[in-house]
Amino acid sequence: MRDLRHRGKGRPGARLCDVEDAGGALPDRVVDLPGFRVADPGPAEPVREPHLDEARTGRTHRVIVRRKTSFAGKHYRLVDAPLEPRPIQAPLPLMIGGGGEKRTLRITARYADEWNVWGTPEVMVHKQSVLDAHCRDVGRDPSEIQRSACALLMMTEDRDLLGRARAGGRAVLGGSNDEIRQTVQAYVDAGVDEMIIPDFALGSNARQRIEQMDRFVEEIVPEFRRPGSLDAP
Repeated sequence: MRDLRHRGKGRPGARLCDVEDAGGALPDRVVDLPGFRVADPGPAEPVREPHLDEARTGRTHRVIVRRKTSFAGKHYRLVDAPLEPRPIQAPLPLMIGGGGEKRTLRITARYADEWNVWGTPEVMVHKQSVLDAHCRDVGRDPSEIQRSACALLMMTEDRDLLGRARAGGRAVLGGSNDEIRQTVQAYVDAGVDEMIIPDFALGSNARQRIEQMDRFVEEIVPEFRRPGSLDAP
Protein backbone atom coordinates (compact mmCIF):
# COMPACT_ATOMS: atom_id res chain seq x y z
CA MET A 1 0.00 0.00 0.00
CA ARG A 2 1.22 3.51 -0.72
CA ASP A 3 0.96 6.01 2.09
CA LEU A 4 -0.13 9.21 0.38
CA ARG A 5 0.01 11.42 3.46
CA HIS A 6 0.39 15.05 2.48
CA ARG A 7 3.50 16.30 4.27
CA GLY A 8 3.45 19.94 3.24
CA LYS A 9 6.01 19.28 0.50
CA GLY A 10 5.57 18.02 -3.03
CA ARG A 11 2.64 18.65 -5.29
CA PRO A 12 -0.15 16.10 -5.75
CA GLY A 13 -1.02 15.37 -9.36
CA ALA A 14 -4.76 15.72 -8.76
CA ARG A 15 -4.20 19.12 -7.19
CA LEU A 16 -2.20 20.31 -10.20
CA CYS A 17 -5.05 19.33 -12.49
CA ASP A 18 -7.39 21.34 -10.29
CA VAL A 19 -5.10 24.40 -10.37
CA GLU A 20 -5.17 24.34 -14.16
CA ASP A 21 -8.90 23.69 -14.24
CA ALA A 22 -9.49 26.71 -11.98
CA GLY A 23 -7.45 28.94 -14.27
CA GLY A 24 -4.28 29.07 -12.18
CA ALA A 25 -0.68 28.77 -13.30
CA LEU A 26 0.82 25.31 -13.23
CA PRO A 27 4.14 24.83 -11.45
CA ASP A 28 7.10 23.51 -13.38
CA ARG A 29 6.51 19.88 -12.45
CA VAL A 30 3.49 17.67 -12.84
CA VAL A 31 3.21 14.32 -11.09
CA ASP A 32 0.96 11.41 -11.94
CA LEU A 33 -2.73 11.54 -11.07
CA PRO A 34 -2.97 8.06 -9.50
CA GLY A 35 -0.65 8.92 -6.58
CA PHE A 36 1.40 11.58 -4.85
CA ARG A 37 4.62 10.19 -6.22
CA VAL A 38 6.84 12.87 -4.70
CA ALA A 39 5.62 11.73 -1.26
CA ASP A 40 5.98 8.00 -1.85
CA PRO A 41 8.18 6.44 0.83
CA GLY A 42 9.54 3.74 -1.46
CA PRO A 43 10.54 3.28 -5.12
CA ALA A 44 7.91 3.91 -7.75
CA GLU A 45 5.99 0.86 -8.95
CA PRO A 46 4.17 0.41 -12.23
CA VAL A 47 0.58 1.62 -12.02
CA ARG A 48 -1.66 -1.39 -12.64
CA GLU A 49 -5.31 -1.40 -13.60
CA PRO A 50 -6.50 -2.29 -10.05
CA HIS A 51 -4.60 0.77 -8.80
CA LEU A 52 -6.40 2.93 -11.34
CA ASP A 53 -9.74 1.38 -10.43
CA GLU A 54 -9.23 2.39 -6.83
CA ALA A 55 -7.76 5.81 -7.65
CA ARG A 56 -10.52 6.67 -10.10
CA THR A 57 -13.48 5.50 -8.04
CA GLY A 58 -12.17 6.25 -4.56
CA ARG A 59 -9.45 8.84 -4.21
CA THR A 60 -10.20 11.08 -7.17
CA HIS A 61 -13.91 11.44 -6.45
CA ARG A 62 -13.42 12.10 -2.75
CA VAL A 63 -10.62 14.63 -3.23
CA ILE A 64 -12.62 16.57 -5.80
CA VAL A 65 -15.78 16.93 -3.73
CA ARG A 66 -14.11 17.76 -0.39
CA ARG A 67 -11.51 20.29 0.70
CA LYS A 68 -9.69 17.59 2.66
CA THR A 69 -10.24 13.88 2.55
CA SER A 70 -8.98 10.64 4.02
CA PHE A 71 -9.29 7.32 2.24
CA ALA A 72 -8.05 3.82 3.04
CA GLY A 73 -8.04 1.32 0.21
CA LYS A 74 -6.07 -1.73 -0.86
CA HIS A 75 -3.50 0.19 -2.89
CA TYR A 76 -3.70 3.78 -1.61
CA ARG A 77 -4.22 5.52 1.71
CA LEU A 78 -4.94 9.24 1.98
CA VAL A 79 -4.59 11.24 5.18
CA ASP A 80 -6.05 14.75 5.10
CA ALA A 81 -5.28 15.21 1.40
CA PRO A 82 -5.86 18.90 0.55
CA LEU A 83 -7.58 20.43 -2.47
CA GLU A 84 -7.15 24.14 -3.06
CA PRO A 85 -8.17 25.75 -5.35
CA ARG A 86 -11.28 23.73 -6.07
CA PRO A 87 -11.79 22.49 -9.65
CA ILE A 88 -14.38 24.06 -11.93
CA GLN A 89 -15.37 20.81 -13.61
CA ALA A 90 -17.05 17.98 -11.77
CA PRO A 91 -16.02 15.31 -12.26
CA LEU A 92 -12.54 16.43 -13.26
CA PRO A 93 -11.61 14.80 -16.61
CA LEU A 94 -8.77 12.30 -16.62
CA MET A 95 -6.12 12.57 -19.34
CA ILE A 96 -3.82 9.62 -19.96
CA GLY A 97 -0.72 10.14 -22.09
CA GLY A 98 1.34 7.59 -23.97
CA GLY A 99 1.29 5.34 -26.99
CA GLY A 100 2.11 1.88 -25.68
CA GLU A 101 -0.23 -0.34 -27.63
CA LYS A 102 -0.57 -3.31 -25.28
CA ARG A 103 -0.90 -1.65 -21.86
CA THR A 104 -1.20 2.15 -22.05
CA LEU A 105 -3.87 2.23 -24.74
CA ARG A 106 -5.82 -0.54 -23.00
CA ILE A 107 -5.78 1.46 -19.77
CA THR A 108 -6.77 4.56 -21.77
CA ALA A 109 -9.74 2.72 -23.24
CA ARG A 110 -11.00 1.83 -19.76
CA TYR A 111 -10.39 5.02 -17.82
CA ALA A 112 -9.51 8.11 -19.87
CA ASP A 113 -11.67 11.07 -20.78
CA GLU A 114 -8.84 12.33 -22.99
CA TRP A 115 -5.81 10.65 -24.53
CA ASN A 116 -2.60 12.42 -25.52
CA VAL A 117 0.50 11.29 -27.38
CA TRP A 118 3.40 12.66 -29.40
CA GLY A 119 2.99 11.67 -33.03
CA THR A 120 2.69 12.66 -36.66
CA PRO A 121 -0.73 12.46 -38.33
CA GLU A 122 0.23 9.05 -39.70
CA VAL A 123 1.18 7.81 -36.24
CA MET A 124 -2.07 9.19 -34.83
CA VAL A 125 -4.13 7.26 -37.38
CA HIS A 126 -2.44 3.99 -36.41
CA LYS A 127 -2.49 4.56 -32.64
CA GLN A 128 -6.15 5.57 -32.71
CA SER A 129 -7.06 2.38 -34.55
CA VAL A 130 -5.40 0.42 -31.74
CA LEU A 131 -7.16 2.52 -29.10
CA ASP A 132 -10.52 2.01 -30.83
CA ALA A 133 -9.95 -1.75 -30.84
CA HIS A 134 -9.26 -1.70 -27.09
CA CYS A 135 -12.44 0.33 -26.59
CA ARG A 136 -14.46 -2.31 -28.41
CA ASP A 137 -12.84 -5.02 -26.28
CA VAL A 138 -13.90 -3.32 -23.03
CA GLY A 139 -17.34 -2.33 -24.33
CA ARG A 140 -16.72 1.40 -24.55
CA ASP A 141 -17.73 3.85 -27.28
CA PRO A 142 -14.43 5.21 -28.75
CA SER A 143 -16.06 8.60 -29.34
CA GLU A 144 -16.20 9.15 -25.57
CA ILE A 145 -12.43 9.73 -25.52
CA GLN A 146 -11.11 13.07 -26.75
CA ARG A 147 -7.89 12.74 -28.77
CA SER A 148 -4.98 15.20 -28.52
CA ALA A 149 -1.52 15.26 -30.06
CA CYS A 150 1.75 16.97 -29.09
CA ALA A 151 4.02 18.48 -31.73
CA LEU A 152 6.83 21.01 -31.85
CA LEU A 153 5.97 24.32 -33.49
CA MET A 154 8.78 25.74 -35.63
CA MET A 155 7.61 28.64 -37.80
CA THR A 156 10.70 28.65 -39.98
CA GLU A 157 11.58 27.55 -43.50
CA ASP A 158 15.13 26.62 -42.50
CA ARG A 159 15.20 23.08 -43.90
CA ASP A 160 18.35 22.07 -42.04
CA LEU A 161 16.85 23.14 -38.72
CA LEU A 162 13.57 21.37 -39.44
CA GLY A 163 15.41 18.25 -40.58
CA ARG A 164 17.40 18.07 -37.35
CA ALA A 165 14.24 18.51 -35.28
CA ARG A 166 12.41 15.75 -37.15
CA ALA A 167 15.44 13.47 -36.96
CA GLY A 168 15.13 13.64 -33.18
CA GLY A 169 11.88 11.70 -33.42
CA ARG A 170 9.47 14.48 -32.46
CA ALA A 171 6.44 15.44 -34.51
CA VAL A 172 6.98 18.92 -35.95
CA LEU A 173 4.66 21.64 -37.23
CA GLY A 174 7.14 23.53 -39.39
CA GLY A 175 7.88 25.20 -42.71
CA SER A 176 5.92 27.90 -44.48
CA ASN A 177 2.51 28.95 -43.22
CA ASP A 178 0.89 26.89 -45.97
CA GLU A 179 2.90 23.83 -44.97
CA ILE A 180 1.96 24.26 -41.32
CA ARG A 181 -1.73 24.62 -42.26
CA GLN A 182 -1.50 21.44 -44.32
CA THR A 183 -0.01 19.56 -41.37
CA VAL A 184 -2.65 20.84 -38.97
CA GLN A 185 -5.33 19.80 -41.46
CA ALA A 186 -3.75 16.34 -41.60
CA TYR A 187 -4.16 16.08 -37.82
CA VAL A 188 -7.80 17.16 -38.15
CA ASP A 189 -8.35 14.54 -40.86
CA ALA A 190 -6.71 11.95 -38.59
CA GLY A 191 -9.39 12.60 -35.95
CA VAL A 192 -7.35 14.73 -33.54
CA ASP A 193 -9.50 17.05 -31.44
CA GLU A 194 -6.76 19.15 -29.88
CA MET A 195 -3.15 20.13 -30.56
CA ILE A 196 -0.83 20.67 -27.59
CA ILE A 197 2.25 22.74 -28.42
CA PRO A 198 5.08 22.88 -25.85
CA ASP A 199 6.92 26.17 -25.66
CA PHE A 200 10.50 24.89 -25.29
CA ALA A 201 11.04 24.96 -29.09
CA LEU A 202 9.58 28.44 -29.60
CA GLY A 203 12.62 30.43 -28.55
CA SER A 204 15.33 30.91 -25.96
CA ASN A 205 13.42 33.45 -23.85
CA ALA A 206 9.87 34.42 -22.92
CA ARG A 207 9.64 37.24 -25.46
CA GLN A 208 10.58 34.99 -28.39
CA ARG A 209 8.18 32.30 -27.25
CA ILE A 210 5.28 34.72 -26.95
CA GLU A 211 6.04 36.18 -30.38
CA GLN A 212 6.07 32.75 -32.01
CA MET A 213 2.83 31.69 -30.33
CA ASP A 214 1.18 34.99 -31.29
CA ARG A 215 2.19 34.39 -34.91
CA PHE A 216 0.68 30.91 -34.80
CA VAL A 217 -2.56 32.15 -33.24
CA GLU A 218 -2.89 35.04 -35.71
CA GLU A 219 -1.70 33.37 -38.93
CA ILE A 220 -2.62 29.68 -38.60
CA VAL A 221 -5.33 29.15 -35.99
CA PRO A 222 -8.18 31.23 -37.55
CA GLU A 223 -8.60 28.72 -40.36
CA PHE A 224 -9.30 25.96 -37.83
CA ARG A 225 -11.49 27.72 -35.28
CA ARG A 226 -14.82 26.04 -34.76
CA PRO A 227 -17.98 28.15 -34.74
CA GLY A 228 -18.98 28.92 -31.18
CA SER A 229 -15.52 28.22 -29.72
CA LEU A 230 -14.38 30.47 -26.87
CA ASP A 231 -11.71 32.20 -28.96
CA ALA A 232 -13.79 32.57 -32.12
CA PRO A 233 -14.46 36.19 -33.17
